[in-house]
Amino acid sequence: MTLATVCLMNVRSRPVKACVHLCRYPSLAASATSDLPGARCRTAMRCGRMWTRKVINIVGTSALVLTGCLAGVALATPVTVTVQDAGGVLVDAVVSLETARPVPATGTSKTVSMDQLNSQFVPAVLAVRTGSLVRFPNNDQIRHQVYSFSPAKKFELPLFQGTTAAPVRFDQAGLVTVGCNIHDWMLGYIVVLDTPYFGKSGSDGRVQIDAPAGSYTLRVWHPRIKGAALSEPLVLSRDALQRRVTVQTTGTAPAVAPPDDRVRALQDKFRRAADPKKPSP
Repeated sequence: MTLATVCLMNVRSRPVKACVHLCRYPSLAASATSDLPGARCRTAMRCGRMWTRKVINIVGTSALVLTGCLAGVALATPVTVTVQDAGGVLVDAVVSLETARPVPATGTSKTVSMDQLNSQFVPAVLAVRTGSLVRFPNNDQIRHQVYSFSPAKKFELPLFQGTTAAPVRFDQAGLVTVGCNIHDWMLGYIVVLDTPYFGKSGSDGRVQIDAPAGSYTLRVWHPRIKGAALSEPLVLSRDALQRRVTVQTTGTAPAVAPPDDRVRALQDKFRRAADPKKPSP
């Protein structure tokens, strides 16, 4: 039982699962909460079983008690990582902070999408937590057939246009390279992670992650990274941290795993179905 639990027990007696907003500034902590059982936290929130129906009620009645309670709760430390190569900052780099043991996923599985638009996967790089569900909606006027033969997740979706079948669950950590059996140039990458502390770099090459103080392994992956993902130790205190990492990249991104004879036959079939006038190669 944490100190926060002991303090809050004296205020309310109905045990529910609540989310307490632990922002970067302790004076603003608990400014946003939810009293719904099993409520899911958003960014910069930390879940716990609190003996209170609505923690936000305490803010207006006893700020002193609340401040003392939060002393026993680990606040998140903001970490900003800038990823670059010899040519400048890198977009779509996946940065993660990993602990010695995988952090079990909590709450319901998150569902995200990798669209197919203009015969491209959008986004081209997707970072998800283990157990997440991914939809592959087709927003083109032509049909696509999504597949992957990556060890972390092997799957094939039927030829479709518009609404897809049920989402695909990614329950094993690793890199999943996604392709289309009809359009060979279509490539997408899904990075499945065993940690809740991750993000993807934007146009400025920066990723911001909020994580509790402690020891981590900082990992950086990019579609054009040369060799394995960059990996280096990282120790977080309660102070904000900024880190710039440089990775070696190649001119091209890794391709989809080569198909076997059965898949080649399927590709030929799907190409003919998509364009009946086009002869077989």
